[in-house]
Amino acid sequence: MVTTVRLIFISVVSIFLLSGCGGGSGNTSFKDPNLEACINEALSNSEVDVAEDLTELDCATWDGNRKITSINGLEKLTRLTRLDLSGNSIDKIDVLAGLTDLTVLRLYGNNISDISVLTGLNKLTDLDLGWNNISNIDVLAGLTGLTDLNLYYNSISDISVLAGLNSLTSLNLGGNNISEINALTGLTEL
Repeated sequence: MVTTVRLIFISVVSIFLLSGCGGGSGNTSFKDPNLEACINEALSNSEVDVAEDLTELDCATWDGNRKITSINGLEKLTRLTRLDLSGNSIDKIDVLAGLTDLTVLRLYGNNISDISVLTGLNKLTDLDLGWNNISNIDVLAGLTGLTDLNLYYNSISDISVLAGLNSLTSLNLGGNNISEINALTGLTEL
């Protein structure tokens, strides 16, 4: 009887392992094959077994061959503290809303125009939104923990919302349509 139970247990475990349930990106599915490839690469270079346990993810690309266009599925990676998606072709970032542990977010060189989803990401200290299509930055007023903010080469003309970001030590606004910078006079750490 005990031998039969052991045999059944070993069979079930073997089926589980052979079916691929024990590794890779886990049960999380990613719409974009380039994002999935990046996550699988990150998993192979880390000590965690499933994507949901990753705390850092660098999917920046500059070669043009492996550009990510959709980040659907990233919302399941709620343990992420650092995320770099620079140099891709991403235009929608709404799935980032639940990644409230993010401290570093780099989205440089994408096609992003709407950043309202960043509202609840209060732990952000380093935010790179350079080379996108952003014109409205009102959401940044609530991100008072930001120390590094890069907004270069967007379509920004009004920076008054930055006046309350007293923790800023680095700010890049080059390549925008800004004519008034009085909002920055109180930012003494710059």
